[in-house]
Amino acid sequence: MAEAKKGGKLEKAGRAAGDLGKEVAELGRSIQKAIEAAAGSEAVSELSSEVSDGVRTVGARLVEAVESARRSEQASEVRKKAKTAAEGMRRSLAAGLKEVSSELSKLAERLGKEKGDHKL
Repeated sequence: MAEAKKGGKLEKAGRAAGDLGKEVAELGRSIQKAIEAAAGSEAVSELSSEVSDGVRTVGARLVEAVESARRSEQASEVRKKAKTAAEGMRRSLAAGLKEVSSELSKLAERLGKEKGDHKL
């Protein structure tokens, strides 16, 4: 149940990040349109280009940060699952080895008795 909550949180965070990215892109387009509509002068054109580049850079960095956080959380989940699986395998292996040891002890005891019977 805790995993379902965590998965829901990750999904919501992913949607929020996607919405944020869309909003940043829309903001960039709005700024560019406003500046282009304001005037056709060279200074405004340069400013528009700089603003557009800045918004693209910010958007790219936001996307990169969100993806990095997502990868980090996914890697953490994979490590937890791998650790749990390894612990289960260790317990199973220990139980199996204990059973093999028990059976070998029984076999050694039987062989010892048979060997003792032949001496008489």
